[in-house]
Amino acid sequence: MNPVVKKALAALAITKGIEKVQEIRKPKRSLWSRLRPVFVIGSLGAGVFYLNKTGKLQPMVEKAKDFTGNTTNGSVMEDSLRQPAGV
Repeated sequence: MNPVVKKALAALAITKGIEKVQEIRKPKRSLWSRLRPVFVIGSLGAGVFYLNKTGKLQPMVEKAKDFTGNTTNGSVMEDSLRQPAGV
């Protein structure tokens, strides 16, 4: 085999080995930091479910609608959906 090719392959193997060692030595994320997003999303979902089951969610939704200034009840949107698009 050509000596230049041998040197190129050896250099490539050395760089790949160095990258692998650096990856192994890199600190791993802790279990808590990996699972925190799952816990946050799960707890938010459980909170919304609880509020919905106890009947406390609907008044909060109404307050949010009033806060944003949305006073329509959506009947205009429902009427527009009943009619064909070409009319």
